[in-house]
Amino acid sequence: MSTRIHTIDRHPDTVLILKRPTTDFAIWERLGDEIDSPEDDVEIGDIKAESPEIEIHYLVSSRHLMLASPRFYTMLADSNWVEGHRSDDGRYHINVEDWDEQALLVILNIFHLRHKEVPRELELEVLAKIAVLVDYYECAEVLELFSDMWIEKLRKDVMVPLIYCRDLMLWLCVALVFRLSEEFKTATLVAIRWAPGPIGSLGLPISPSTVHKLDRRRNTAIELIMATLDLWLENYQSPEYKCRVTKYNFECGAYFLGALTKGMYNTQLYPLRHVAPFEGLSFEALYAKVRGIVAMPRSLVETWDHSCSLEETVGKAVEDLAQIDGLAIDQCSGFEDGDGLA
Repeated sequence: MSTRIHTIDRHPDTVLILKRPTTDFAIWERLGDEIDSPEDDVEIGDIKAESPEIEIHYLVSSRHLMLASPRFYTMLADSNWVEGHRSDDGRYHINVEDWDEQALLVILNIFHLRHKEVPRELELEVLAKIAVLVDYYECAEVLELFSDMWIEKLRKDVMVPLIYCRDLMLWLCVALVFRLSEEFKTATLVAIRWAPGPIGSLGLPISPSTVHKLDRRRNTAIELIMATLDLWLENYQSPEYKCRVTKYNFECGAYFLGALTKGMYNTQLYPLRHVAPFEGLSFEALYAKVRGIVAMPRSLVETWDHSCSLEETVGKAVEDLAQIDGLAIDQCSGFEDGDGLA
């Protein structure tokens, strides 16, 4: 095993040892009807094969670590932790693993006020890796001046994606950790509308309760449309159905029952009923199917002076249901989420 050393403090009393630097950060698995993103074309095996075993040693100051991070303070100030005792070489040794080498170097340089060594702009991927560390070490305030600068520049070049993809989840992570309310609401809305199955955290600091809220809102949105289709199938086939403009109750109901049933059959929404978690079906895909059904030509019904349509029944109901909001950031947190599941 080889070793690489980053000397951050000229008089270090601590060695931060990164074992097994991450080689599979936020791996993406495609699902259902999602749209491919170029960044998603990554093979897990290929990444790991290119990364030989290596340890990264960061020579740092325990005082700077404790001032910057409550987690480091607990490790080094509490003698009950093995990290709180000096090793034979007279230094504290802290072992970590699965972090990104460069992201960890960035935050340690900031902790030690080595600002000339800190990049002024970052790609989304690197910022997400830093966000993971910020969440774990609870050091958002220490990085605030730099994170504000990184985010401001990133906003100009990289918008929150409008499809469900890996970059969307990276933005969601960054928005959650750095408390970006607008980006968080946009990212969660896109996830709710476009995810073709249960939403995964990709190992990012997105708490189970936040994922649960996203999945529940997605499932509810899809279920309400499915229930609306079921309701209008029942309405049209009911002997109590009343045409709103003519006395031809039976003919009107029969026509639209047939049109709706055939439209659902042609779009694989009938006869099999989709149920949660709606694998392979996103809200947007379902919405598009329904819009296609209700947009059917009306020439036949117009021949007998009849103005009823699926658009003003099913279509109107679905349009109302399509008004979905993303999550508010104050309802959510990172890994250590103590809030409820509302």
